[in-house]
Amino acid sequence: MAGRPDLKRGTLIALLAAVIVNGGAFASDGKELREGQRLYKAGKYNAAAGYFVGVMAREPKNANAIYYAAVSFQKAGDLERANNFYRLLIEHFPNSQAAVYARKAVGSSSAPARPTPTGRKQTSALRPGDSIPDRASVPFRREPGGHLYVDCQVNGRTLPMVFDTGAEACTIGKGQLSSLGLKVPEGARHIQVSGVGGVEDTVVVPTTIRLGNISRTVNVLCMEETKYSLLGQTFFGDLH
Repeated sequence: MAGRPDLKRGTLIALLAAVIVNGGAFASDGKELREGQRLYKAGKYNAAAGYFVGVMAREPKNANAIYYAAVSFQKAGDLERANNFYRLLIEHFPNSQAAVYARKAVGSSSAPARPTPTGRKQTSALRPGDSIPDRASVPFRREPGGHLYVDCQVNGRTLPMVFDTGAEACTIGKGQLSSLGLKVPEGARHIQVSGVGGVEDTVVVPTTIRLGNISRTVNVLCMEETKYSLLGQTFFGDLH
């Protein structure tokens, strides 16, 4: 299913829902919510989470959908995403019953390791040529497994990337880099990243990524092997 989330700089980062959203709730016939609940009861937690996130994209004030997404990710073993959604409830819907449940859940869960740099935290910074409008709409699509994909432009070519709020950095595989007509520059900086598979050596490649009419140059971590290209917080983390 495809959608078009609304992005607005200086507002709530509902990127935790895999999109940045702002404004009031939109009408919903409840079909997606019911389908998510059905999949959850069937033990298909990743698929259920994808439906709940879809509801959140249209109804950013639907605390129940946020809670259902958090519980689904927790059941699927993705505790970092679950905790992100729980914290979203606690911070922005503190008086809701869902936030009460979220506080209890956060106290009893911990996040697993994600591929993140082992040194200083990665941050985003505006560079010459960056373009960040006050508001933009970005289409996305949900793939099997609940991942939300956005089509980015890298070196003038389209690269589907997973919109991953749990990823601290943007990542790409060396094979994908080559397919985009890019090369690892000589003397490129190497850093160690830690993830579920242990510590891996990666190359830092400054890369211009365009998403809709947002364009910025960020340090992309080029990895030897990676299943997905991730659009992480170095691209969107400071849009608040």
